[in-house]
Amino acid sequence: MKGILLFILLIVVIGVGVATVDLANHHKESNKVGGENGTSIFNEDIVSQSLILHNNVWGATEEEKNKTLKSYIYVTHNNSFGWEWDRPNPDYGLYYIPPIYPEAIIGVLPYSNNKSTSSYFPIKSKDIYYLTADINYQYIKPTTGDYNLAFDIYWMDPSDLSNKKSNVMIWIYGRLEDSTPIKYVSDGTNEFEYHYRAPKDDQYWPWHAFILKNQEKTNITVNIKALLDQLPEGSLNDKWTVQAIEFGSEIWKGSGRIKIDKYNINLNGNIITNK
Repeated sequence: MKGILLFILLIVVIGVGVATVDLANHHKESNKVGGENGTSIFNEDIVSQSLILHNNVWGATEEEKNKTLKSYIYVTHNNSFGWEWDRPNPDYGLYYIPPIYPEAIIGVLPYSNNKSTSSYFPIKSKDIYYLTADINYQYIKPTTGDYNLAFDIYWMDPSDLSNKKSNVMIWIYGRLEDSTPIKYVSDGTNEFEYHYRAPKDDQYWPWHAFILKNQEKTNITVNIKALLDQLPEGSLNDKWTVQAIEFGSEIWKGSGRIKIDKYNINLNGNIITNK
């Protein structure tokens, strides 16, 4: 009997992988633009074994980047990370102000030719049995303007990676204006608003958003799989793949600084952590 229990224990232990993201020791000093007291500040990407910190300023025009926008990513000596921004004069797009999105990426971005940061991504939708995120964050300077803190997950057709098929966002901070929740859902612990936008104009894929109701929480575990299971039937195809888990701040206007002390992603028992 003891032998059987030991065998089962070995199976359980071997079946769980833990990948620690060592950001503090995976950057080029040439990218560094400042920092003090154990904090290093960068204006370019920081690439570790399992995660990329991406100073994603896609929504800013070249004129804004050159004149008024300030956006940086940073890491501390103990692998906390975050981003700081000052966006006083954003330029309007055709319909709205496109956001910038400094972020942490696990996997590989859609349309990218880069190698995935994780052997767990890409993954087919049907192969996601368990997916959670465990986060502890804080705003460490007065934060103003219009911004959020959110997961951004795209589903792609593996036979045609040039087209996004669906997009799911999970906001743990920020409110969506000019939109009424379709319903309220729970991940088992937290309550969320559910919003949906059909493809329109320059957005050629369905957009789903879960927005956390109680945003006073700064130490939170989100059961992402439980939320995905509550999407309308037919929203996701089993054969579509998730290329990456993106987590960052969409910033339309304003300034601030966020520090993420804990960031754990658990995919089917495989844990990616910054600590």
